Amino acid sequence: MNQKSPENNLTLPLLITRGLVVFPNMSEEIEASRPFSVAAIKDAKEMTNSLIFVVAQKTPDVDSPKEEDIYDVGTLCRIVSYAGNGSSMRIRLIGSKRVKFLKTVLGENPSAEGTFLENVSGDASELEGLVKKLLESLSSTPEISRGIPRSAINQLGKGVSSEDIPDTFAGYLPLSTDQRQSILAEPNVNKRLQLLLNILSSLRQIAEVESSISEKVRVSTEKSQKEYYLREKMKAIKEELGEGGSSSNDEDSI
Repeated sequence: MNQKSPENNLTLPLLITRGLVVFPNMSEEIEASRPFSVAAIKDAKEMTNSLIFVVAQKTPDVDSPKEEDIYDVGTLCRIVSYAGNGSSMRIRLIGSKRVKFLKTVLGENPSAEGTFLENVSGDASELEGLVKKLLESLSSTPEISRGIPRSAINQLGKGVSSEDIPDTFAGYLPLSTDQRQSILAEPNVNKRLQLLLNILSSLRQIAEVESSISEKVRVSTEKSQKEYYLREKMKAIKEELGEGGSSSNDEDSI
């Protein structure tokens, strides 16, 4: 294992996650308890200098995923810390490169053969405009971007590598597994940013609808509470005046 074929493809142990997409240059903690996951981690520790492929499965509740249950693009990672016993492992790893899987071998000791997906640079002026638009979009939707560390947002204006920007924010934003995977599988940096902007636009529309519904519910609740308070107050006044036997219709009239 940890071998390169004549075509410079790499074969490594394969760790299958329940929906966690690991992006290049992002650090993640993973707790593994499925026997084949523990075996892959041990193989990486003992045989491949802690290098491992990580890929997400499409449906988290599948306990024993088959080839069709996992995505065909994952991430080359290095495990930087290990903890746990024989039946479960907690690891921290750092993503390195996108990998397109050419062959997977699942079972007790899962592994995969993959080739690197190198970054493709798009038009420089378009890239600059996309980054600016992304920053504006994040600034205008605090309900969506509140999960992003301020330090990560500040990096946008400090010469951070453009290829890292969509990966960083896709890792922090509340995206679905499919949405994250679509960004991971796209080698073109400009297209990655455009994908992220499209997703942010959809999230913003959903947030606006939810905010509108919440406001309507709040107004309706306040109105109901006010009507209840006035009715109870009117009932108490009538009782003080000795008119407690009046019908509810009289209450409504008053």
